[in-house]
Amino acid sequence: MKQIPDFLIKGATEITVKEEKLPYGEEYAAELFLDKGRIIFEKRYQNRELYQTLYYAYSPQEIADILKHKKNASIVFEYVAGSFTITAYKNYKDGIETDKHVSVENSKGECICFAKYALVKGQLAQINNATDKNYYENGELKYVFEYSEDGNCFMIHNYQDEQNDIFGREIGRPGVKFTWKGFEYYQYAAPIIPV
Repeated sequence: MKQIPDFLIKGATEITVKEEKLPYGEEYAAELFLDKGRIIFEKRYQNRELYQTLYYAYSPQEIADILKHKKNASIVFEYVAGSFTITAYKNYKDGIETDKHVSVENSKGECICFAKYALVKGQLAQINNATDKNYYENGELKYVFEYSEDGNCFMIHNYQDEQNDIFGREIGRPGVKFTWKGFEYYQYAAPIIPV
């Protein structure tokens, strides 16, 4: 079997390995290690050279188990909150989470939010101006919302009519048809999961 850390296979019952191309270009590939169809470990290659290993966790306990064995790790943590699937790409150094990227998908599999977090004064904090929220209409991307550092909407990119991009500060002014009614989730960078 291809190389996988021993601590990952202790409770495994049905390990399979799948190779696939990554969407970054021809020279990128991945080996996925699955237990009963669920990814538990991934190796990523560029020009056949290993450049990244990812551990997969589906509960906080699984994250803790990985960190017992690997204090410096990149962990993909996937969980469900209501009807949303959240995938957090978390990086740890000496067992401390240093940064993460989070994507939120709705029940249709559409990515409605992508947010980055970094250590700020010892605490992991959302980077508002590195957060995007996406609005879909009939399965088509219609708007991408971009935010300023203070978390307020900076720009709304209209993907169906590029001539109608809107600055957030213009909403409510005469001649601007867009309102926040029905778009309350998109007005600010937080929260990343609709309430």
